[in-house]
Amino acid sequence: MSRIHGLLASLLLVLVPMGARAEGGVLAVIAPKDGPFAELGNQIRAGAKQLAGEKKLKLTDIAETCEAGSGTALADAIIKAKASAAIGFLCGDSLDGAGDALKAAAIPALSVSVHSKILFEDAEKEGWPFFTLAPSFEQQADKLAEVVVSQWQGATFSIIEDGTLPSRELADATKTRLDDKGLKPISSDTIRPGQENQVALLRRLVKAGVSHVLFTGERSDAAILQRDAASENASLSLLGGEAMNAADGAVRLTDGAQAVLLPEVPPSASALAETFRRNGIRPEGYVIPAYSTALIAAEAVSAAATSGKPVAAELASRRFDTPLGAISFQGGKPTGNPYALMVWQGGAFQPVP
Repeated sequence: MSRIHGLLASLLLVLVPMGARAEGGVLAVIAPKDGPFAELGNQIRAGAKQLAGEKKLKLTDIAETCEAGSGTALADAIIKAKASAAIGFLCGDSLDGAGDALKAAAIPALSVSVHSKILFEDAEKEGWPFFTLAPSFEQQADKLAEVVVSQWQGATFSIIEDGTLPSRELADATKTRLDDKGLKPISSDTIRPGQENQVALLRRLVKAGVSHVLFTGERSDAAILQRDAASENASLSLLGGEAMNAADGAVRLTDGAQAVLLPEVPPSASALAETFRRNGIRPEGYVIPAYSTALIAAEAVSAAATSGKPVAAELASRRFDTPLGAISFQGGKPTGNPYALMVWQGGAFQPVP
């Protein structure tokens, strides 16, 4: 999890006075203020504040608790604030129960991180105005399979998961995509996460001649696999998913590990990232996604004021140019695939050229 630095921890939203003109209406910013997700909430507020200053938006700050069923109270607060749109929504629970009320009020909710397949299937069926910038689980599996197909042709590889539901589902989804392409792993294994070593597994892989491993578990276990491969004199290429983007455990990840991740600062956002740095804010985590989400909401609100259409209709039908690239929505989810192949090098994940 990314950490906040400098002035970000003490940021407060700057609200335009009630009499001032808000070119894009009122945006509600839904983000945690307390608890374990407070720093991520500060990142969301930092991104929204920057966009608000540029576009002369009025922001209203609403605390997100991430508690189950909290969406009903959040929807009430958004409606009471007379917001044209609401952004943030770090947690899926914050949207639980909010759909009907926001639909009736014609106020769309745009999340920076929620990508629940079930939630968005329900939203499409019920007409709830939910949108997200977070890529889907399916897009992650698509990218993992793409990397294997393009780079592992002729390699003997294994797929390893850690027994948890997310890890198993990602492994199965990627395996299905590889099967469709005619690529099959020599083996599929399940490890117990959090073990001190995986020597027995590594010896089996070495005996089978495995040179590449697709691992869908946590970063800490990936680091142990790397270490034990070295101890067994095994040349092993390791590829993981989003779970690799975490803090080191007792064993550190070593150079060469690859992962399919979202670039923290894509090239299209370099100028904006520098602006944040000049303001004493590290452009990490949800800072740039929140800025982009606020930008999309503001442009949709402005377009709706001209067209007379609902804001949600503008969101669903338009393409938005943002620091994260061009974004359009289908079923409330972003089209395209923003995942990129990254390699761990010198203490950070770097884009693979």
